[in-house]
Amino acid sequence: MKLKLEFDDDGVIYDLMDTVFVALLKRAMNDSLKVSGYSHPDDISQQHKVAEACHVLIEYYDDPSD
Repeated sequence: MKLKLEFDDDGVIYDLMDTVFVALLKRAMNDSLKVSGYSHPDDISQQHKVAEACHVLIEYYDDPSD
């Protein structure tokens, strides 16, 4: 099977990439907040920092009009 897609505008591809990136960030943030596997305070703190960083990136890349 051969599939060929042509777009007149590169913006569509960038929008798709942003959507996938935001979805992956949301998944990573949710995984980071589930700290049940960590017992050491430094590990828990690091996971919270990862979640906060993901949140900042989500706010930057996520389109509020969606």
